[in-house]
Amino acid sequence: MPRPPVWKAPEKQHDRADADLPELEDRPDHLGLDEVAVVVNDQRTWSCDFGGRLTRSALKSMDDCTLCWVATALSCVLLFTLLGVGLRPPEFVIDVDTFFMIDVASFAQLASYDSAMADRSGPTFSRRLNTSGDEDSSIIITKDLLVTYELSDSSGTIFEERILSEIRSFEQRLHAMPKWQTLCGRTAPEDQGLCDPGISLLNYNFPEMSRGDDGIVPETLNLTGQGRNALNNMHLVVSFLQSRGLAALILPKDFKFSATNLKSNAFRSAFRFRLPCCTTHDSKETQRVARESVDVQWELLVEESISPLVRRLNDNGGERQQSFRVWYDGTEVYWIELMRTLRADYTFAVGAMVFVMVYMPFHTGSVLLSLAGPVISLLSVPLTYVLYAICANANQINFVNILALFLVTGFGADILFIYIDFWAESNTHVETHRERLIWTYRRAIPASMATTATTVLSFLANVISAVRALRVFGWFMGISVILSWILITLIVVPICVLDDRYCSRCCRRCA
Repeated sequence: MPRPPVWKAPEKQHDRADADLPELEDRPDHLGLDEVAVVVNDQRTWSCDFGGRLTRSALKSMDDCTLCWVATALSCVLLFTLLGVGLRPPEFVIDVDTFFMIDVASFAQLASYDSAMADRSGPTFSRRLNTSGDEDSSIIITKDLLVTYELSDSSGTIFEERILSEIRSFEQRLHAMPKWQTLCGRTAPEDQGLCDPGISLLNYNFPEMSRGDDGIVPETLNLTGQGRNALNNMHLVVSFLQSRGLAALILPKDFKFSATNLKSNAFRSAFRFRLPCCTTHDSKETQRVARESVDVQWELLVEESISPLVRRLNDNGGERQQSFRVWYDGTEVYWIELMRTLRADYTFAVGAMVFVMVYMPFHTGSVLLSLAGPVISLLSVPLTYVLYAICANANQINFVNILALFLVTGFGADILFIYIDFWAESNTHVETHRERLIWTYRRAIPASMATTATTVLSFLANVISAVRALRVFGWFMGISVILSWILITLIVVPICVLDDRYCSRCCRRCA
């Protein structure tokens, strides 16, 4: 049986305009689904080829000239940081009130009102005219101290003779402190009575008697509190205070004076230091230095003399239990106590930092990585300040941002452990350093990026806060964490190559 004829399609005629184009069946839009997928993947590979070439070039540089890579990266970071800090040196703001500044309309109105009232009340220093005919006048800086005595047992009264004698002994210890005597000795003679003995109920209850020429008959009572015996007449003492307008300063607000009621569980003493620092004829710089000197002496008196004495007295384990407790306040006392507390907290943070750096050699087995890793991680903090100064056009840093040093240390240790552990594990999978770099980056970057992203987002969430200091702290910490991760990724991992290439060889020679 003859076969049927095979039909052949006529050859397709092309126009001259399409003479250079391929056949329809050769074009991607006429391919099958599988072939189209291959073409698309090839196009994506071509689009990422530039990034791949860049990555391969960077890895090749890390492997071929690791020391040059590390030195160049560190030099760029240090040069940029030093130039930024040199051009815009940081100014640390230690005023506690700035931490509570809120960017809302009501707070702005309150701040304007407080500023107006501060201007109306005048400066914290005064001028004393020189009566000798000189046109200059002394600038007097005033420092006040208020010491409150509160009865430990509220069932009795603080006006008992035994309790008042103990309080007088405490004030005598205050006046005998060397820093107190030095600062009080700087005041003018007519003002020394305000700091020694000060304004106290004890001055009236323990008056010092001055006797006549015969040494027997008392003529006057000096209200210095240095008398041997007490008056034991609180009605007379309170009457003295009221007649001189001192009752509101010394006695509590709820104290009611009557013939049958003389009970109170607290009173306070006031001390004022009027310290001449300079004259109006001095230059502004001289005045500034003199005022800072007075502030430093006052801070040392409060922090190193008054505060330890009060803490020992209130601590039942330090001395015998007292019948009263002591509280104190005054000029800049709140700020001084706050800074002392912050310094104490910083010591704990420094201790944590030291623990991390001591633990790292045991975990990594490398002294080089243990020293270089935390230092490179901490470089992110000054680098963040430079970026902050450029972006915000400001150089003021709140004291809270100092905590970034300790937080970045802990975060950097986590990232360092991730990279170093993956680098150590890569030795069991691949052989050459370049292959180990690729293996480490492919596994460590996704793992560390997840922890970095969550940490950064948690800090950057504070950017929407109305509290200015909290907003700056969130931004500062978020950028510090990002830069810490970048520095560790680009610099610490090549240092792992140096450590494996040189330090391990030295260890094997020593062994």
